[in-house]
Amino acid sequence: MKTNNNHWYIVGAGAIGCLWAYALKKAGQDVTFILKEHSLESGIESAPQQRSLSLLDINSDNNDHSIHVDIVKPSNLAKNKTVIEHCIIATKAYDANAALQSIVPALSLSATVLSLCNGMGMHKTMHQQLQKHSDKIQFLLGITSDGALLHQPFKLSHTGIGHTFIGHYLKQEHTNTFLPPHFYLQHTLLDNIHSALWQKMLVNCVINPLTLIHQCKNGELFANTAHIHQIKALCEELSDIINSAIVN
Repeated sequence: MKTNNNHWYIVGAGAIGCLWAYALKKAGQDVTFILKEHSLESGIESAPQQRSLSLLDINSDNNDHSIHVDIVKPSNLAKNKTVIEHCIIATKAYDANAALQSIVPALSLSATVLSLCNGMGMHKTMHQQLQKHSDKIQFLLGITSDGALLHQPFKLSHTGIGHTFIGHYLKQEHTNTFLPPHFYLQHTLLDNIHSALWQKMLVNCVINPLTLIHQCKNGELFANTAHIHQIKALCEELSDIINSAIVN
């Protein structure tokens, strides 16, 4: 089957997956979601199902911007003789390896696969899966500070303008430009994404538990001197752990 370099497949329809689908569609790309069998409506056979994806603009009176995307089952990729050139894995970290395994046979031998999963520890196994399929696949990791809230399936708000850092899983590999020219989400390609991943994990390890313990929003932590002392202590402890992990 002839490949389409303007067609993106996204595994996972959470807030970030939907946000990227919207941005890619606005940049003139075709977008298809690959979702688990039980996530799809009954009655879907081999043909993709089309759904409306809405982005609610909180800064505009005309605040409902809708696009159309396709949805397909993983089991129908082979039936449809699908060849995937661009794929985004946007599942929970604990689902990432199973999600990738379900679509690997459909990947082209020179595909680009971007993991936007929020977490660490699963990338090595994902890379091994891809290498077994083809050593020419470009495996990229991404972390984002974009804020997105999913109100209901395929209906979301872009709640905060952030930045996405993307880099090759293998540090020695240069990351090639792969996003379309008019992709509006802010992003930077890095030659060493792993440093940024560690920094993101450190922030999450500090902010997430403290906001839960103190029942406050992220920014409110810095308004209390006692909280700042806790933040500094956690950062010092986590820095020691990260430095030890990097050395070993």
